[in-house]
Amino acid sequence: MSSARITALIAIAILTGLGIIILINHTKNGSPTSGATIATCFIAFSLAPWWVFLKYDDEIHRKRIRFSIKLSAILGGASFLAGFVGPIIFSPESNQGPLLGIFITGPAGLAIGFIVGVLISFFKYPNK
Repeated sequence: MSSARITALIAIAILTGLGIIILINHTKNGSPTSGATIATCFIAFSLAPWWVFLKYDDEIHRKRIRFSIKLSAILGGASFLAGFVGPIIFSPESNQGPLLGIFITGPAGLAIGFIVGVLISFFKYPNK
């Protein structure tokens, strides 16, 4: 088994476990929406290592994985900045404004970016 697959398997276990733990605590305690957003992001990002673990030997899937992760990082970074800097600019008296970027828009942007990246990658790199 290659080192990429072993690393992916470790990431799968960590991300899925964290997502499930956060989701269980969220439903048990009825915490704010940020707990569900973060849990969803952990579970969504466990899909990327699964993809690496199962299909990394195929060149087309490697290109799709890289594209999806790049788009996820770009969209996640942009949404984090918007959520972090936006409240500072538009509501400077709010001391908890930047938390929006850290706990809501950043993780949600990462997850949405990955899902959109996967969908686009299937059109960009079709099966031959």
